[in-house]
Order: sequence, then structure tokens, then C-alpha cells
Amino acid sequence: FVMDGLRVYLLPDGREEATGGVLGGPPILPAEGAVFLTTYRIVFKGMPSDPLVGEQVVTRSFPIGSLTKEKKISLPVSMHFVQEGLQLRSCTFQLLKIAFDEEVGSDQVEVFRKHIHKLRYPQYVHGIFAFTVGQIQKQVLEPRQKEKNPS
Repeated sequence: FVMDGLRVYLLPDGREEATGGVLGGPPILPAEGAVFLTTYRIVFKGMPSDPLVGEQVVTRSFPIGSLTKEKKISLPVSMHFVQEGLQLRSCTFQLLKIAFDEEVGSDQVEVFRKHIHKLRYPQYVHGIFAFTVGQIQKQVLEPRQKEKNPS
């Protein structure tokens, strides 16, 4: 993990899946939980806010490299328990519309956004996930000694 999880609410994103609607089933959104940031993925894990839905686990994630748009969103006045919101759109057709809990400070939200940008757009090509994993493995492996062939 790049940083500790932040308490958030996953909001309905306008699509009908996971909201009951025409497709049926229990409305699992909005859900409350935490958003985590790893060197490779953005992950939300939580439970539906509606206690009648049951104890289903809601998980949404996508690779950081597929992030195409990140913007602050305005939240309805009826959501008095949240401060700020973010909408994270991915080229893998994932959309995380999250609202940060009141216990999460705006400075923590800004650090979260900076970490996302740092991981999404590294300064050097060797800073991306695939290369950093390779560098760790190189340290573990011992170099081979060349054998001389008598000619």
C-alpha cells in the first residue's frame, strides 16, 4: 500500500447496475468503506449503506495506469456527513464516484490526489509498476559468475 485507506462513500454513478432499478436485485450503492491506493491499483472495499441489503461486500478497483480523468465533484446538500468528492474515470470502463467522510481532512484528500498523479505519471519510465517489480527481483537474485571455456 502506498498510503493508509481513507473512509469514503461510494456513490451511484448514474448507471443502473448495483442500484436495483430495472435489473432487479438489492441496491448496493451507496456503500461505505475505504479507498486504498497501491502501486498498481485504486481499490474501494466496503458494505452497502442500506442495512436491509445484507452483509454483501462491495469491491471496485482499476489499475492506476488506466486512469483517464480525475475531477472534484460537488455533493448534494443532503449529504451533510461528507466534505469533498472525487470522480475517477478509467479507460477500463470503471467509474469510482467517491465522497470522503467528515473525519478525512482536506489535506489527506490532497495527499491522496498527489499520490495518484505521482503513480499515474511518474517522472521516469523506470518508476512505473512493471519496472519497479523488476528492480526488486534483481536485488534478490545473485549475479552469475561466467565460466571460462578452455580453448
